[in-house]
Amino acid sequence: MVWKTTRRCLLKSFYFHICQTLQTHLNKSKKNK
Repeated sequence: MVWKTTRRCLLKSFYFHICQTLQTHLNKSKKNK
């Protein structure tokens, strides 16, 4: 059970990191245009 919650937390942070990276990438492309 502990492993399940830990994995969930890891997944959340993983997705959050992807979202952040995508947003910064989008912002950069917007500035370039």
